[in-house]
Amino acid sequence: MPTRAEEPSSGEMRDISLFTLLNACLRHRRLIVRSAIGGLAIVAAYGLFSPRKYASSSTFMPRGPSGASALTGIASQFGLTLPTPDPGQSPEFYVDLLQSREILDTVILTQFPLDTVQAAPAANLIRIYDVSGATPGLQLVRARKRLAESISASIRQKTGVVTLTVRAPSAALAKQINVLMLDLVSRFNLQTRQSQASAERAFTEKRLLQVKDDLRLAEDRLQRFLQQNRDYRNSPGLTFEQERLARSVGLQQQIFTTLAQALERSKIDEVRDTPVITLIELPSLAVRSESQRLIIKGVLALLLFGMAGGAIGLGRDAIGRERRSGSTEAEEFDRLTDSLMRWLPLRRRPPSSNASPGE
Repeated sequence: MPTRAEEPSSGEMRDISLFTLLNACLRHRRLIVRSAIGGLAIVAAYGLFSPRKYASSSTFMPRGPSGASALTGIASQFGLTLPTPDPGQSPEFYVDLLQSREILDTVILTQFPLDTVQAAPAANLIRIYDVSGATPGLQLVRARKRLAESISASIRQKTGVVTLTVRAPSAALAKQINVLMLDLVSRFNLQTRQSQASAERAFTEKRLLQVKDDLRLAEDRLQRFLQQNRDYRNSPGLTFEQERLARSVGLQQQIFTTLAQALERSKIDEVRDTPVITLIELPSLAVRSESQRLIIKGVLALLLFGMAGGAIGLGRDAIGRERRSGSTEAEEFDRLTDSLMRWLPLRRRPPSSNASPGE
């Protein structure tokens, strides 16, 4: 009986596979080198033609409320406790506020001077970014997306300090946008605080009138009781009734005093214009553009495109072996390629018999 050929060991298979891979790489060395050089050229072109970006950074800390809210003091008189922390004063709120549509749209539509030295005409970010669009609304949406990508805000968890970084095509523009965004954040919170104080003042005034009437009624009941019972101390029932009426008057007087103080505090907060954020570092002016890390990108491009060239060479070798063996998969591949070429303005050239596998 015919004997079966001895199968190669696993070590020999690994050696054969390694040498096969090395031979394929050497055979297609031109393709690998051209692919790597092409990837390096793409990175170089990106670094050459991509616009420079300058960064401007600033840090600030949100200010907490100066005192308890007027409504908190009123609620405490009735034994109620309101939550004192204000979510609108948390650092996370300011990070979301910097990315809000209202802030971004205001920055986009603001006119920035293009050149302060030569007194060039001002332009908004739609013109500076050269945003295209069929309608002004579409231009605004695209400019908003680009501006949001140029803004980053982070929080230092231990201190609650917010860091704002703005990137722009010029150092002066990055600083101007940073200054404007800080001003818009402070203005927004100031208006919010004033409107909240105005609502509290209106509520306190209305409640003060009601409490004033309740106090007057309690005082009238106590006055009638004293007029009708001048010698009430000799009667335990009348003494208890007098103490009950006196407590009612005292409670209404305490509420009235608290509301009057809260009203004055709300009037002061309504016109208060003190800043709601504390600037720690003013917006900086960049002296040079940000690094594009072209060396790292170039090395990665050499590796990735070189590996891609090697993979293409191995694919060519595999297709060539399938053609020589006359397999149906190679015939199917040729058929599909021919049908594809009919739809393209190109025609396949028949392979030359003298061409090497790597060419």
